[in-house]
Amino acid sequence: MKFWFLENQQRLAHERNAIHELESTAEWLEGIEWNIDSKGLSFNATIIVNGKPYRIKVTYPVLYPFAPPEVRPENPEDLWSEHQYSNGTLCLEWGPDNWHQEITAAQMLESAYRLLQIENPVGSDSNQKAPSRHFLTQGQLLRNKFLRFYASGELMAYLTCLPKMTKGVLDFSIQIQKESLLAIILKLDPFEGRPGWSDASIPEALKNPANIKAGLFFKTALDSSIIERIKEVKDIEMVLERAGFGAIHILEEDFYRSMRIDKEPSCIFLLDENDVPYFFKIFSSSEAKIYRFIPVYSGDSDPLSRIPPELDALSRKSFGIVGLGSVGGRLALSLARMGVRNFYLVDEDIFLPENICRHVLDWRNVGEHKVDAITNSLDYIAPDMKVNVSRLNLTGQESTSGLSVVLSRLGNCDIIIDATANSRVFNLLSALAVTYSKPFVWAEIYAGGIGGMIARSRPGYDPDPQTMRSAYLSYVSENPDPELQVNGPYSAEDTEGNVFLAADAEVGVITYFATRFAVDTVLEREPSLFPHSLYLIGLNRSWIFKAPFHTIPIATDHLTKIHPHEEVNPEVVADNVDF
Repeated sequence: MKFWFLENQQRLAHERNAIHELESTAEWLEGIEWNIDSKGLSFNATIIVNGKPYRIKVTYPVLYPFAPPEVRPENPEDLWSEHQYSNGTLCLEWGPDNWHQEITAAQMLESAYRLLQIENPVGSDSNQKAPSRHFLTQGQLLRNKFLRFYASGELMAYLTCLPKMTKGVLDFSIQIQKESLLAIILKLDPFEGRPGWSDASIPEALKNPANIKAGLFFKTALDSSIIERIKEVKDIEMVLERAGFGAIHILEEDFYRSMRIDKEPSCIFLLDENDVPYFFKIFSSSEAKIYRFIPVYSGDSDPLSRIPPELDALSRKSFGIVGLGSVGGRLALSLARMGVRNFYLVDEDIFLPENICRHVLDWRNVGEHKVDAITNSLDYIAPDMKVNVSRLNLTGQESTSGLSVVLSRLGNCDIIIDATANSRVFNLLSALAVTYSKPFVWAEIYAGGIGGMIARSRPGYDPDPQTMRSAYLSYVSENPDPELQVNGPYSAEDTEGNVFLAADAEVGVITYFATRFAVDTVLEREPSLFPHSLYLIGLNRSWIFKAPFHTIPIATDHLTKIHPHEEVNPEVVADNVDF
């Protein structure tokens, strides 16, 4: 580790001079004691406010002067100010958010003195709070809050429009997360004939009836300070009576049945005079104990509004994807986040631990069919997701009638995508695309992760898939890589026996290129974002690629079909019609 005070002697002298000058001129500062240890440089000092001494410690960070020094009480258990973090550090006028190199530790001492002058707990009758210089993000505010509830923009807008003294019932669910419990209000029904509300943005996967619980809500005109003192169920009852709702007995059967729920309420949801929400969960009705959940605000009433408007039509398109491996699985999830809501997924394979290194799935999905695991992930992305699946092997030993059903369903999709890199599957799907006049997209990851290929065939625009595939194979055969030998999926070997494997990043790059290709194709953009329909994309300086991201388009618009339709004798046609 390098020590800044050894590397930057000029700055060390500047710091020492600034501290010495402050000690000489400021009557409130005395007793500077410099220290050095394995953590670096620090000093202790005494700040005197209203006759009271405050022993303070200033520690320079390793990255000084690019990061601010830490200023805290010498005794780590001392609490001096409202502007003090739980670890004892004082929140002063300069911190990580506004620090610059020209500030010195002497200025930090002056800031600490001003803070203690305002919030001095001894020697003054004032009980002031120093103004905050900054705004904490929601992430900072919730960092140590285990209990949370989701307050969407749409929910808050609805609640704001309700009149004071409204009461009603609600449905909610609890999601167990790694570091938190999240309550989600699914539905809210006020009394007095007012229209209810439900969150249409919540995926159906989160609405398991076994997990849905009932609660009560009340919109009050009370000050927030009154509601924030609530600790038990009886406190809520007293607050609601004070608000004008009459005698409330939350856990008595006669009362909660009169509120139209058939079992004890699991939560109480209150609004104060400024429509600030308070969610209280009743964990133990026998002990009448409650716990407050902190709101997680979403400023957007429509969680999907960040999807570019030009992709709106994707929600009306159906995508048939064959192969849900590392390419197909990632492609499906990306399409869903772009707005696709209708999928037909085909794959017979089981997800195994060895797939984890390149797949979007993980150990929680081991042993599942890939189509089922990906479907589960899709169901958590949006509420209106429609996913049909087939676990049939298109080129394996299967029922011919079953194969016919799957091919028919694929043919009815707006676009067909081959994510298998399997030549037999490609042959079958290319024929299907031609038969049903549907656009066809396919992709391939090169062994060793040196790059990949993406291609498409659009009826009326491009040659048929087999013709394009033939042109691609011709190009590859004319440009062989003498140094590289394919020895399995995603892997290659050089002449010295070194094995090269494709990693997740390489698979991801090619897959996301293919995703954009598929979107451009199904939206029938005119002109297309892509002037060509076949691209080789390099990710390493290898083979034909001069550098990473070297892209080689292959022109295909001049190609003709491999097997053009032969001219048929009119007599043969007439005979066939008679037949």
